[in-house]
Amino acid sequence: MFILPSGVIARIEAICRNFLWDGGTDYMRTPLVGWSKICKPKSEGGLDLKDDLVWNKAALGKLLWWIYAKADHLLVKWVSHTYLKAQDWKCYVPTEDTSCFLAWIYFHKGLNTNEKLKSFGLDIDTTCLICGDGTETLEHLFFTCNYSQRIISEVEQWMGFILPRDDMNDWRMDIPGSQDKKDTINGIINAMMYSIWHQRNRSKHEDNIIRSELVAIGIIKDMKTWIAKIVIRKKKLKDQWIHSLCGA
Repeated sequence: MFILPSGVIARIEAICRNFLWDGGTDYMRTPLVGWSKICKPKSEGGLDLKDDLVWNKAALGKLLWWIYAKADHLLVKWVSHTYLKAQDWKCYVPTEDTSCFLAWIYFHKGLNTNEKLKSFGLDIDTTCLICGDGTETLEHLFFTCNYSQRIISEVEQWMGFILPRDDMNDWRMDIPGSQDKKDTINGIINAMMYSIWHQRNRSKHEDNIIRSELVAIGIIKDMKTWIAKIVIRKKKLKDQWIHSLCGA
C-alpha cells in the first residue's frame, strides 16, 4: 500500500465524476457541482462520497496502526518478515533505497507536513511538531527548525564543510570533487532527511523524540558503515575525503 500518484487519483475521480453525471465514463461537459463539494458529508450539503486522496492516506494510516499493534493480518506479517525482520517497528533502520525514496518524495513536495495537511481541509494545528516554533512547512522543518539545524550542524562538523541553508536542491548542486564524493554527500543528505522526518513522525504519533545529538551520532555511525562498504567495493577509490570519513 502506498500513496497513489496524483495522476492516478485524478483519473479515478474523473471516472467517478463522469459516472455520477452521465452514467458512463465519457462525460465531457463541465460538472454542475464541484467534486470537492460532492465529497463533503451530507450534513454539509454534499453526497458523502469518498475523497480518493484522503481515503488513500487514511488507509495508509490504518496500515501503520496495524503494524504498530502487530495485528494478525497477512500484509502486516509480510512487512514484519520482509522489512522489520521481527524487530520493533520503532527500531527499523532504513535502507539506502528507503532514504532515497523519501528524498525523492521531498523534491516532489509530497511529504505531508501539517501545513500541507491543513491545505487539504483538515482541521489541525500547523505548528512544527518538533520545535513547537513556527509553521511546519518543508522549508521550516529542514532549514529553520532548531532541532533539525543541530542535527545538520553535527553532521557537517563530521563531514568538514557547511551545506547551504536556503534550498535542499543547493545541497546537491555544485559539489566539488569526484562523482564518488558527490554520491557520498547525496547519501549523507538522504540519511539526514530521513532521520529528521522520522523524528517528526515520532513526535506526531508518540509525542516524544530522540535528542538531536543522539540522532546525529546515529546518522554518522550508519554512514560510516555505508561508506566503508563503498570503499571495500571500489578497491581503487582514490578520494581521500571519503576514506577520512570512515575514521573520523
